[in-house]
Amino acid sequence: MKTCFVVCPIGEDGSPERKRSDTVLKHIIQPVCTSLNFDVVRVDNIHDVDRIDATILEYLTSAELVIADLTDHNPNAFYELGYRHALGKPMIPIMEEGTRIPFDLSNVRTISYVTDDLDKAASAKDKIKETIIALNIQEATTNPEESLQRSNEINPVPYLLNIEDGIEEIKSLILSKNDELIEKIFSMSVNQIQKNAARPEDKALELFLTTLMSDPSKAESLIEMAEKFEKLK
Repeated sequence: MKTCFVVCPIGEDGSPERKRSDTVLKHIIQPVCTSLNFDVVRVDNIHDVDRIDATILEYLTSAELVIADLTDHNPNAFYELGYRHALGKPMIPIMEEGTRIPFDLSNVRTISYVTDDLDKAASAKDKIKETIIALNIQEATTNPEESLQRSNEINPVPYLLNIEDGIEEIKSLILSKNDELIEKIFSMSVNQIQKNAARPEDKALELFLTTLMSDPSKAESLIEMAEKFEKLK
């Protein structure tokens, strides 16, 4: 069975941090990972630990998957996620809804969750599940050549999932701005993003549109570009 190592702020027994982490583990992470044949491990649930720091590094290195909860910007969680990132191994950052995503993680698909809304919790579970499936994680192997081959494989699906999240964010911003001009530009441009999502220039367009939503005064300067995209259909 594959292992999913969970990184999160644990806190003291009875603390808000512990209650939130326990809820996320029990009701969001475990059901998804168990359904995909992962054994879920959190360091405080290991009862035979002599040196916690060594055990954490061992799991960060050997686990097929790491899910890191970065809520409250816990420094240990960031350190452990950075360690895992340096290894180039599969990881999924998650955050409680409303947590600011640090700039250095803005290009990594970070999944938001809530613990007091069943529909939103279900949505988080769905996103975690589809991300794990997209990563196509195989059980650890002792064959060095096979491990090297897998590490060199490029999987475009997580990149496309990032674009999908970006599109949803733009839609949400449009609804909140209620600006007809921006909505017209978006409707023309998003068709191109969806049709050609694998192209880097379309990812750049998506990011540019996100910036535009925060400053509608720049909308008129984008009309000509949007009309060009329309003619390319």
